[in-house]
Amino acid sequence: GKIALLGNGSVRGIRTDRFHIDTSARQRFRKANGCDEEDLIVLFLGRVVRDKGVFDAMQAMTGASRIIPNLRFWMAGPDEEQNSTALAAVAEANGLNFEYFGKVPETIPYFQAADLLILPSRREGFGLVIVEAAACGTPAIAYDTYGVSDAIANHQSGILVDYENLEALEAQLID
Repeated sequence: GKIALLGNGSVRGIRTDRFHIDTSARQRFRKANGCDEEDLIVLFLGRVVRDKGVFDAMQAMTGASRIIPNLRFWMAGPDEEQNSTALAAVAEANGLNFEYFGKVPETIPYFQAADLLILPSRREGFGLVIVEAAACGTPAIAYDTYGVSDAIANHQSGILVDYENLEALEAQLID
C-alpha cells in the first residue's frame, strides 16, 4: 500500500494482443522475404549505430556463417550514422546473407519471423526490444550490460555474454 504506479506502470509496456507468437504470420513473412523454415534468421532491430554494437554483431555473424550455411542476418532500424553501406560491404566480402530493411513501420513481423535477436549494445536504458522479441517467441543474445541484463534471464529467456567478447558472441551464435 506504500507504492503507487504512475499511469498503468510502464509507459511503453508490451501489448500481448499484438506482440505474440504467430506461426502462420512467421511462415508468410519468411516466404515473402525469400526464406524458408530451414533458414536461421538472426535479427538486429534498433538504431543502426555503433553504440548498439552493429559492427560487433556483423563480425560475430560473419564468423558464424562459416559454420552455419543457412544463416541469414536481417537488420532493421534507422541508419542514423550511415553505417548500413559499410555493414553490407562487410557482409558481401565475407559471403554472409545480409539484408538491411531500413526503418520499418511495423516491427512485429520481423520478431515473429526471426529465430534469434542479437543486441550487442554498449548500453541500454532498458532492453525493450528484447522484451518485444521474447513476447513473439524470439530469444535474444546480447552483451551483459546495464539495461540489457534486466531484460534477459541468462540461459532462460536468452544468452548474455561478457561485454565486447566477440569470440563468446560468435560461439553462442554457433551453439
